[in-house]
Amino acid sequence: MILERILSLVIKKELSGAFLYAGSARIWQGGIGIIFIYAISSYYSADMQGFYYTILSLLTMQAFFELGLSVALMNFVSHEWASLKFVEGRIIGDDVHLSRLSDAVRKTIKWFLFVSLLYILMLTVIGYIFLSSSKSAIDWEIPWLCSVGITGVLIITIPLMSIMEGCGKVEEVSKFRLIEAVSSSILAVIAIFLGFGLWAIVVQLVARLFVQIIFLGYKNKDFFKQIYEVELNYRIDWIRDIFPLQSKLAIHAVIGYFSLGAINPIVFYFIGANEAGILGMSLQITGVLSSLGAVWVQVCAPGFANLIARKKYSELERFYKNVLLKSTSIIALISFSIIMGMVVFKSMDVNILDRLLPLGYFSLLLVTVISLQATQIQSAYMRAFKIDEALPLNIVTTLFTLITVTYFAYAKNMPGVIFSFVFFRIIISIWMAWLVLKRKDAWVHKTVENMLVSS
Repeated sequence: MILERILSLVIKKELSGAFLYAGSARIWQGGIGIIFIYAISSYYSADMQGFYYTILSLLTMQAFFELGLSVALMNFVSHEWASLKFVEGRIIGDDVHLSRLSDAVRKTIKWFLFVSLLYILMLTVIGYIFLSSSKSAIDWEIPWLCSVGITGVLIITIPLMSIMEGCGKVEEVSKFRLIEAVSSSILAVIAIFLGFGLWAIVVQLVARLFVQIIFLGYKNKDFFKQIYEVELNYRIDWIRDIFPLQSKLAIHAVIGYFSLGAINPIVFYFIGANEAGILGMSLQITGVLSSLGAVWVQVCAPGFANLIARKKYSELERFYKNVLLKSTSIIALISFSIIMGMVVFKSMDVNILDRLLPLGYFSLLLVTVISLQATQIQSAYMRAFKIDEALPLNIVTTLFTLITVTYFAYAKNMPGVIFSFVFFRIIISIWMAWLVLKRKDAWVHKTVENMLVSS
């Protein structure tokens, strides 16, 4: 089995549990997403559906405020933790690294407290500008304010999770995230069925916050207390130690939001809540499929890095092609099955299709999912060489996507919005395929040279 082959290439055997939990969380999100789609289409009006997906899209603007710091922090902490360890529940090891770790934790917590407040203030205003553009009678104001406030508090927990992962608690954090995803989504679905309307978003966020308080504030309070009470004899240089990696990740975070997350609010503002709801639900279905494909990416990336470190380039090539072909084929097969299912539902006059894009446009979105799966595998392969040559094109295509989508939305041209979104996604996929095909030998050569220099 290819999955067994992938797991056998994970660098450390003890990480397999973390991958199991992380993969399970992805699969759960895909499965529960189908139930969300049924619940929303059955219990929400068309306009409320638009508000629901637009609010979710706006809340993900936290990427602008986090700016990749959590991942950069995890990378920094993991390097410091290499000289530290747990012994009977106590952190022991080199005083220099322990002091630097404590300094990083203190500075990060202070920074995220400021970021949390800034997020709440700015997003309250931004959300009001977008959501108040609708003439619908939906009561959205209080649920929106509550959602922003709770999400702002949740932002503070993001670096705490990264610190734990950097300190070797990867499996524990992955298990917690699975529990959080399952519990919060179940409660949200129940809230929709019970007629809570937009308050279902608040229910889900409150559930997440409650679980995180238990996990961080109760189960791991001694861990953070130990780190925080260390005497600061040595401090970090933020600009030198963390900012270089964070600056690159920040660009990816902004690109990620504008390339997908910003589309729904733009459609809501210029075209209307009904159309935003249709687009939002369509994107959720394709998102369910993408989340299944992301499991392959999440699991195979360490395998690529492992084979490069062991200089097994021929095996790397076979492994990469195998994963690329099989994962993309499976996503394509599922996409075809979805299209056939929609054709059958249409012949049966199933009401849920009224809440989705027409079959032709929806099929175009599925094409982007298939191409995105290939692109993600190729990107994981490229980044295993510690290279990111696709970034300039990603910036350019994201900018053009944003401009063209805004133009067509302003003109109230929904087909134009779909075509421009799909077109630039396909451009990225073609470029990525060409890049790997033409540059992979150069990446191998550069990696070999770097290994020779370092040895």
